[in-house]
Amino acid sequence: MLFISTGWTTVGAVREPPLQNRPVAPTLARLSFWVPPQRMAEFEAAYDAKVTPILKAHGLTEFAERGRATPDSIFSRLFEVKTPSEVEEKGKALVREAAWKGILQSLGAAFVMAGRDTLRYEFSPYAATAGPGKVVTAGPGKTVPAGPGTGHWRTYDPTDGLTNGAVFSIIQDREGNLWFGTQGGVSRYDGQTWTTFSTKDGLAADRVGPVFQDRDGDFWFGTSDGLSRYDGKVFTTFTVKDGLVSNWVGQVFQDREGHLWFSTNTGLSKYDGKTFTTFTTKDGLADNRVGQVFQDREGHLWFSTFGSGVSRYDGNAFTTFTTKDGLAGSTVRPIFQDRDGNLWFGTIGGGVSRYDGHTWITFTTKDGLTHNDVQSIFQDRDGNLWFGTIGGGVSRYDRKIFTTFTLKDGLASNWVKQIFQDWEGSLWFSARGGGVSRYDGRAFITFTAQHKSNLKFLD
Repeated sequence: MLFISTGWTTVGAVREPPLQNRPVAPTLARLSFWVPPQRMAEFEAAYDAKVTPILKAHGLTEFAERGRATPDSIFSRLFEVKTPSEVEEKGKALVREAAWKGILQSLGAAFVMAGRDTLRYEFSPYAATAGPGKVVTAGPGKTVPAGPGTGHWRTYDPTDGLTNGAVFSIIQDREGNLWFGTQGGVSRYDGQTWTTFSTKDGLAADRVGPVFQDRDGDFWFGTSDGLSRYDGKVFTTFTVKDGLVSNWVGQVFQDREGHLWFSTNTGLSKYDGKTFTTFTTKDGLADNRVGQVFQDREGHLWFSTFGSGVSRYDGNAFTTFTTKDGLAGSTVRPIFQDRDGNLWFGTIGGGVSRYDGHTWITFTTKDGLTHNDVQSIFQDRDGNLWFGTIGGGVSRYDRKIFTTFTLKDGLASNWVKQIFQDWEGSLWFSARGGGVSRYDGRAFITFTAQHKSNLKFLD
């Protein structure tokens, strides 16, 4: 259980300072090599003798700590740098040096992994302190019927530490850390420092969609190549070989009974901690291409689908709702229940539908919604509803009018995938290709990708 008192966070019997008062961690780079596990000790000796001198000549001295555990086939070392951009600069300098390439070719001939012709290595960001950012005045916003947008936008340069600019999901864990699923792995932000997790740490794949923390505190990451569970120390991966219906996982959800549900492009998987159970159209599901999983206040589970409406599951049977019943569109993305108990369904092309249990009401661009392709729905603490769209920015609805913010107003991207509000009341918007924007009611702050990974395969 989490308690917040006098600016301190208590987790169990451990009391920690609030995020903003934690000491600033150093900016670190990680050098990794893919090596046969049984020859790791032999490779370390060769590394110390041949690689370390070249690294020191480039001002790279090993950091005292070894960092997080990695898979058995990966040899890694950490190096402290002044700024995140220096990681890319150092990496390019090494690649240009003939001695560096020669040493690695020599090591590759001796330690190449089975099935490969060359030694694989990567020099990339590991952890970085957030940069100071810069301020950009906001545009007026688009309001229906009237009313200006408020606040201003602050945009961070590529020195922020986010592992990749394509952000698919955001959550806040029990300790207050923010987690971002991206195209290039997972980033964790503690208020001052960014930490990156990737396949080098045991993640199933670097393209991470959903990020979820279950009741036991474990993290689940849905990827393009399986499902990973992280207990704070090691990653465990589940695939179709373990009973998962598909290796492509779109969402992770835990119901009131503690079962975990995983939506995929070939059906649903339910996990009880021991076994996977699969549901498809053969069981009554509207479509095997499932998007979001949601449980309403009455305990019904709802599943959005791509092209066949939405299915409701009461534990025994599926009931499907389509455009014939009043749903705005056949392809449904987000499902959300507001404080009044109304269910909202964002669709592709049809706008958003509100369902009170009896009737359907649809909102489109004709009503002030910025775009009819709705990707995300959220209600803030003040009761305002926010709709993230595909290409139209984000619309705020106060039950009377819509107010829209777009790229022209300073939003990181007009493609808003997820909306989230943290403990302090700030709203976060994940964007496709533009990073992530934070809104505190006065200013928007945008975090962007730090820089491209310097991945090389030597020949």
